[in-house]
Formats: sequence, structure tokens, C-alpha cells
Amino acid sequence: PLHAKFYDLTSICDSKSYNMKNTYYLFALLFVTSFITSCGSEKESLAFLQKELVAVSIDGNHICCQNAQPPTLFFDTTEMSVFGSTGCNKYFAPYQLSDSLLQFGMVGVTRMLCDSVQNELEIKVLNVLNATTSYDVTPDELILKQGKTVLAVLKEKKQPEDRCCKPSS
Repeated sequence: PLHAKFYDLTSICDSKSYNMKNTYYLFALLFVTSFITSCGSEKESLAFLQKELVAVSIDGNHICCQNAQPPTLFFDTTEMSVFGSTGCNKYFAPYQLSDSLLQFGMVGVTRMLCDSVQNELEIKVLNVLNATTSYDVTPDELILKQGKTVLAVLKEKKQPEDRCCKPSS
């Protein structure tokens, strides 16, 4: 049977009871505490995996209000694939994710007729997916990067009106 031992931390530092065993328990407690804390922050940083995202900028150009159908991205964690819209066509691709590394595999795309503006945007979206090697996460953004270069910024798509850029005051 397993038995849990609980130690009074004040007794660990008491000079009469201080020994190597107590030092070991103190370090084990600190390690477990830091491990639990780091796991929580990893879960927070991966919260984007549960949200539908909309592109707000590609190659530094804000696109969120310029297109009736903005590019979207959704991670299917069960199938380890992404899917979304390029602004005209639908796409899908496998992905690999570890630490700050993110790579997309071969992208499949439907072939609907799009106007020239949508075609140009689609090419940019597909180039971003092909070039992405890493990512950063802020509380409200997923940033796709190639090395240190920002390729695209995506935000959670909550309601259609939320996708538009708000001018800075």
C-alpha cells in the first residue's frame, strides 16, 4: 500500500532536526511545485488549439477588415490536422507541434473560382502555412513565424464583427 508522508516545513529548517533527508524532501517539494506551475502555463499557451482563429495580418499587412471572408485556421487535435479557409477555398493539412516549433505538412485545397484579390490572399495564406516553423502565443493571439520573422497573426473568431481591426486611439 502507498503511504503519503507530510512534513511540517518549519521543522525542516529547525537546526535540531535538519539533516540530508529533510534537504531532499525540500528540494523534491520545490521541484514538484515548479513542475506543476510550468505545466499550467503550457496548457494556457496551447489554448489556441481549442479555438477557431481568424487571420488579422499576413506579412505585416492588416487584412482583417479588407476581406468579406478572412482566412481562418482550426486545429483538430484528435487527427493532428488543421483546416480552414484561405478567404475563398477550404484547406486542410497535417501539423506537428512541440514546444515553440510548429510545422504544417502538405496542404490540400479545394478549387473554387475566386476573384483576383481572393487569389492573391490565398497564395499568401498557403505560403504562410508552407513557411511556418515556429509560433508565439500572447493572451489573445497566435503568431506564426519562420525563425524570428512574423508571417501571420491570428486571433480567436468569436463573432463576425470581432474580426475587424480596431483603429488605435
